[in-house]
This record gives sequence, structure tokens and C-alpha cells, in this order.
Amino acid sequence: MFIAGFICSIIIIDQKPDDGISLYESEGWWIGDPEDFGFDEARLQLAYNWASYQPYMRSVLIVRHGVLVAEWYYNDGGRYTAHHIHSSSKSFMSAIFGIAHEMGYIPDLDKKMMDYFPEYAYLNLPAWKYNITLRHLLQMKAGLEFDDSADAWRAYAGSSDWVKYALELPKSHDPGEDWDYATPQTNILSVILTKATGMSTKEFADLYLFEPLGITIDHWSQDPQGYYCGGHEMYFTPRDMARFGLLYLNNGTLDDVEIVSKDWVLESIENYEYGNIIEEIFSYIPKDTAGYGYQWWTATFSGHFCYMTRGCCGQVIYCVPSLDLIVVTTATGTVMDDPIVFHQIPNIDTFVVYNIFTSIVSD
Repeated sequence: MFIAGFICSIIIIDQKPDDGISLYESEGWWIGDPEDFGFDEARLQLAYNWASYQPYMRSVLIVRHGVLVAEWYYNDGGRYTAHHIHSSSKSFMSAIFGIAHEMGYIPDLDKKMMDYFPEYAYLNLPAWKYNITLRHLLQMKAGLEFDDSADAWRAYAGSSDWVKYALELPKSHDPGEDWDYATPQTNILSVILTKATGMSTKEFADLYLFEPLGITIDHWSQDPQGYYCGGHEMYFTPRDMARFGLLYLNNGTLDDVEIVSKDWVLESIENYEYGNIIEEIFSYIPKDTAGYGYQWWTATFSGHFCYMTRGCCGQVIYCVPSLDLIVVTTATGTVMDDPIVFHQIPNIDTFVVYNIFTSIVSD
């Protein structure tokens, strides 16, 4: 069995008496031989070798047909090592927000953002900010100018009131008119969820997402006012990242229990924007195949539609419905302004597409 880096005490459990496939059970996962799930082992070995040569790689997990078929750890990575998943946190926040929406706490996505912030009326904000809706925030179309650079982050994180700082950001465009990636928009969603539910975002997420999904958040930072960050600062193990990906690949249902509604999942992975910034991020993919949904990225790789969480430096969950495939990667690095770090995700994209996708030779 080719599961490099996978060591534990496990019990063999037959999937079905007549299918000839033996599965191993390990901490809530079925573990299988990749050859039994359509992979060419020699090609997969090449994929393992490539990743092992990259000094920044920490883990690669491959799940097919709901079975964990490869689990590779490098450098200081490990099964029980929780990673700062950076902006992949945004997709988790989207799921949490969607649950609150479906439960009726936040019934109207077209409600105005400022309706939730009467305490900031004294700022006398310009009229256009009162046109920003929750949907605009979900789609990164609020028009709040913030480029997520290191300098921008130092100013934002160093402020004494992150909400006030975000609400006072200058205008990049009219709300809903264009797409601008800006993490403060997602952090505002977390504040709104807390205001709407009367629970902290973590309390709500523990109760309605993490516990039902069987995952644990290792660490989650808060802003100066005590609100949990929506767009960053979540820490998960690679296996828990994979379980979240499996939830979305199964349209919000896991183990016959609906955790996130199918409608929300499908809305979240719609392409609401094909922008120039997206084209730059996916520089080698035709512009009309890359997009952004509700805090999820979308693209078509080698003819396969894929939706992804994407975090700085290579914290990615790839969900590929046509292949019934999930790939999780984690990597080191913290500063997107570093040109080496900036190119890690494109390098990992290429690795996943040309090394892992091509390793699949049958259903």
C-alpha cells in the first residue's frame, strides 16, 4: 500500500464481502490502497517525490470516493500538526455563515451591512457604504479598498478597532460593481454573525459545523474587540481540512447528516466574478475558467471543474467533483510579498494538476 508517511495501529475492515477491496479504519477515516481507487502507483510515486523535494511542503492528502488513499508529510508536518490555513479560513467562514442563514439568524443576504453597525453612526460614513449588502461581502464586491499586502496588514492589524478600520476603508468601486479581494470583508461577516446569533463565531461554529463534522479547531485568533477572525487565523490539521472538503464534495452532507444545505454549497461555488486579479492569481489558466463564489475559488484544470479553499503559501483544499477527488496541501511561509512565497500556490496547483490528476487512470 502506498501511503507514504502514514504510520499507525489500524484494523483491517472489508468494505464489502464481494468487492475485493480491504479498507483500514483510522480515526474516522477509511484508508485504502490508491491502486484500488484508480491511481497508477508509479505515477503517484513521482508525485510524492516531487513534493518531497520542495522545502516548503508540509503535507499532501488525497481522498478519492471518500477514502483516504495517500497521506504524505514532509519537513515539520505531521498528522496531528495543526496549520495556520490563512485565507482558506474564508471558506470555513462561508460555511458557518451559510448555516446561520439557513437557520434563519441571517435570513436576507441583501440586507445592508450598516444595519448591523448602528454604534458606528457617529463616523458619518459616505452614503455608498450604506449600499453594501451581506451578499457583496460574501462575493468580495463591497468596494472596500484593501490590497492584502504586508503594509496594509500592518496598518489594519495594528489598529485598536478592526471593525472601525474596515468601515472607514476608502472606495475602490461602487458596491456590487466589481471584485476586489479584501480580507476585512470576511472579518466583517464574522462580526455580523456574532451580532445576529448572540453567540461568538467560535461558539456557533463549534455547535453547528465543527462538532457535527467531527473536527476540532486548534487555534482561532480574535480581534481587539474579541470578535473571531473570519478570513484568517484558523488552525486545522490536514485531515480536518480534508473532512471539510469531503463535506462540500458531498453537497453539505456527511454520514447521511446534512450539516450545510445543498443550496448553500451550490451557491457558494458559483462563479460570480471573472476578474483581472483572478486572472493574475491563476496566471496559466484561461481567464474564463477562474472565478470566485461565496469565499470559494473556482477554476477548470485540464477540463475538470474544481472549487478550492486557498490560503497564503499553499494551504489549499481542492474539490474535483468529476473525479470524486479531494487534495489537501499545506506549506510553510507567511508573507505574500515574498516573491518565492507568492509562487508557491501556482507551483502547487501545477503539481496537483500534472502529477496527481494524471495519476488517475480509472474510476
